[in-house]
Amino acid sequence: MKKNSAFIGQLIRDYIWQILLYVLILGLVTVTFYLHNLPWTAYQDAILFSFPLVFGLFIIKVSVDWYKHKKLQRLAEKDWQVESLDELPRQTLLENDYARLLESLSNRVGQISYQKEQQQTELIDYYALWSHQIKTPLAALDLMIQVEESPRKKELKNEIFKIQQYLDMMLQYLRMESMENDFVFRELSLEQVVKPIIRKFAPFFIEKDLELDLQIENVHLVSDEKWLSFILEQIIFNGIKYTKTGKLTIKSETPYSFMIRDTGQGILEEDIPRVFEKGYTGLNGRTNQKATGLGLYMSKEIADKLGIQLTLTSKIGNGTSVLFSWNQAGSKE
Repeated sequence: MKKNSAFIGQLIRDYIWQILLYVLILGLVTVTFYLHNLPWTAYQDAILFSFPLVFGLFIIKVSVDWYKHKKLQRLAEKDWQVESLDELPRQTLLENDYARLLESLSNRVGQISYQKEQQQTELIDYYALWSHQIKTPLAALDLMIQVEESPRKKELKNEIFKIQQYLDMMLQYLRMESMENDFVFRELSLEQVVKPIIRKFAPFFIEKDLELDLQIENVHLVSDEKWLSFILEQIIFNGIKYTKTGKLTIKSETPYSFMIRDTGQGILEEDIPRVFEKGYTGLNGRTNQKATGLGLYMSKEIADKLGIQLTLTSKIGNGTSVLFSWNQAGSKE
């Protein structure tokens, strides 16, 4: 009802000059009759004949405009495609002009989108090549460290591992825009996804003497293994990085959720609402100048695409917990 009233109000404003013109003509006719002392019955007849005709034409025009208005609303609400331009009304000169303008804009947007996709593809290919090339000297450096006897041998190997992790993160960040095209959904055992990640980060657990409590034997879900692994790596590695002593717990909460909990330094209460924002590092990030503020942001973006909800809770001195939850359709008991 409110929309209809708004439409009628707008229509009256659009045709206010035509309405005023009609009133002006009636005024001129009235003055003419008065000055020439013509019989008022003829004036009344003119009004009786003209008003229904003008009012009827106005109603027809309102009906036509209402039909076009509803049609344009339907076009605006559905997913826009170039073919939708063929459905635009083109009965008047202005409508044709607007349709041609939209066609021109649509073609321009299409060209810009295509150029952007090409640039994104070239950028990903370039960084993929660069990443491959940089990994070659890193692998050589790793081999050199293995044959060297040095008290800092483990520390050096761990730093090389971190560089490789950041390289992988960079490539995944570039691929995020089109990650839906890369998804392969299938039923996964969470334990089988997590254990390779734990083995991957084993040197860091050993270096910090951290315990691991793993209780996810019966958790299954339908997801993409590669992208889910990326999220888990980010959360687990953050837990290791910010935990000096204690343990990391990965435990199922319900058939449709599990928790990753550490006993690290925790996050300030005022930082928690913003930890998933792009580039936000909080107090921990400002203390640790190496933080990028991308890990949790990427994890949240990917989790949303996978249909997984991430909920972070934390308290300074008591560690951080990240709850993974999904609906029943994405799981199998």
